[in-house]
Amino acid sequence: MTNRYRPNEADCPVPLTLLSLLLRINEEQAAHHLQQLPEQQRVDLAFFCFARAHMRPLALRIAALCSDEALTRSTGLLGEILLEQSKKGPTKSRTLEGPYKRTVTLARCA
Repeated sequence: MTNRYRPNEADCPVPLTLLSLLLRINEEQAAHHLQQLPEQQRVDLAFFCFARAHMRPLALRIAALCSDEALTRSTGLLGEILLEQSKKGPTKSRTLEGPYKRTVTLARCA
């Protein structure tokens, strides 16, 4: 049987139940769970999450728990970028305020 129906998606380096738990719990609890993982698995999980925009804050928290050598050894330049961003801390998301905020309009005729 071929894998032609398998999505072109990287496999998650941890069980999906752990990943969903990490997305829901606070930072202290997540750090406790992440410390239980081997460092290479944490690095792989950080890169897995970093590749998905909605999981980037989690990726930065995971990368902060990894050693500098492990991050840069795994993927080189991308590891350095992830390391640099994880040391900066969380970034604020952009919000539209003031005159730039667009309102929802509905069509008057169909």
